[in-house]
Amino acid sequence: MTRLLRAFWAGRSGAAAVEFALVSLVFVVFALGIVDFGRNFYQKNRLAHAADIVSRELLLRANRTAVTALDVTAILDGATAGVFNYARFGQFNYDDIQAQVTTLAGGAYLRIVLSVPLRLLTPGVATSAGTISVTRILPKS
Repeated sequence: MTRLLRAFWAGRSGAAAVEFALVSLVFVVFALGIVDFGRNFYQKNRLAHAADIVSRELLLRANRTAVTALDVTAILDGATAGVFNYARFGQFNYDDIQAQVTTLAGGAYLRIVLSVPLRLLTPGVATSAGTISVTRILPKS
């Protein structure tokens, strides 16, 4: 019996498999983290594109004194219905965007903040880790 135990402890036949299992687990989590970073960077760029659409539409308006979050949502809905419909084929729809509009400097400027929830794929990381947001500041008149 002792010979069998010594042979079992001295054997190296499964050492490579165990090492691979440990290293591959770390590698897979690292690779998913890289994929998450790339996806969220792409979402940030798409959100910046949406903010540019809203900013352009608002700058073309003659009257920007009473702009609300509903106006921003309407601009995004109108933009996605026509020319910018290709933007629906990504990770989020423009319907997921939350808009905030505030005034700055005594009412001389508008601050438009667009945000979407941050979605992560990496295991062990919270599913709602925060938001991705983009800010644009426009003159009010």
